[in-house]
Amino acid sequence: MLKIITIINWIAIGVLAVLVGAETLFPAKGGDAAGRGMGMAIYYLAIIALIALLILNLLPYNWTKYTAFGLILLPFVFIKLDPVWIAVKQWSSRRPEGLNADGTPWFQDKNNGLLEFAVGEATYTTYKPDEKVACVRLLFDAGARITPDSQENSILVSPATTGRAQLVKLLLEHGADPNTRDIYYRKPVLFEAIASYQQPNETVQVLLDAGADPNAIYTEPGNPPFSALQHAAANGRWYICLLLLEKGADRHASNSGAKALHSLLDEADPYFRGDGYSTRADFDQLKKAVE
Repeated sequence: MLKIITIINWIAIGVLAVLVGAETLFPAKGGDAAGRGMGMAIYYLAIIALIALLILNLLPYNWTKYTAFGLILLPFVFIKLDPVWIAVKQWSSRRPEGLNADGTPWFQDKNNGLLEFAVGEATYTTYKPDEKVACVRLLFDAGARITPDSQENSILVSPATTGRAQLVKLLLEHGADPNTRDIYYRKPVLFEAIASYQQPNETVQVLLDAGADPNAIYTEPGNPPFSALQHAAANGRWYICLLLLEKGADRHASNSGAKALHSLLDEADPYFRGDGYSTRADFDQLKKAVE
C-alpha cells in the first residue's frame, strides 16, 4: 500500500514540477489586474505545495508519505464537500414557503393585477411560452390567489380561448372554475377551448379532467341551443368529440334546430382525411361510437 501511495505522490510532484516550470519559463500574459493577481497567487501556492511534497516524500518516515498523500487528496475533498456545504447553508436559512423573514406573504397584490398581467403574457406570447407559464407558477408559489370578479371574465377564459393547455391546467389547480362562463354571452369556457387553435385537444382534456360538464349547453343569440358535443362536431374537432363521449356526453342529444352528431358525421365523411387536430382514425372511431 505504501508503495502505491509513494508512486502517486511522485506522480503528483512531477505534474506540479512541470506546471511550475512552464509558468516560470513561459509566464501567462494578458487579463485584468484581478486575474493576474489570482494567477500569481496560484503560482506561489503551487511552488509551496511542490516544496512541501518533496520534503515529505524525501524524509525517511512512512507517516510523512501518508501526510503527502493526504495533501494531494485535500483539493478533491473540498470539491466534493462544497455542494454539500452549500445545501446545508440553504437548508439552515430556509423559511416557510411563501413567507418573508417577518412572516408576511411574498405576494401582497390584493387586486391580482400582476397575476392577470402574467396570465395575459403567457396566453398570447409566441416567445418562450413555457417560461411565461413558469412566471405564473412563481406568483402562485408566492401567495397569489384567483379571486372571482362578477364584473370581469374569469382569468381562465383567455387561455382556454387560445388553447394554452399547460396554463389552463395550472389555473385549474389553483382554483379556477372549469364550468365558468363568459360574462357577456354566457358561453361555457369548455366551448371556448373546443374552438381554440393552439392545443384544443389538450385544453379540453384538462378541463374535463377538472370537472367541466361534457353535456354543457349554450344558446347563441339568434340561434337554437346546442351541446358541447355538437359544437365540437360543427368545428370538425372529431377527437374532442371522443373525449366528450368518454366523459359521459349524451350522443343522442339533439336540440331543436341544431344538427345531430350523426348528421354532421355523414356530411364530413366523404372528404375528411385528417387535419391538425384529428385523424381519419379518430373520425372512424367516432363513427363506430355513435352507430
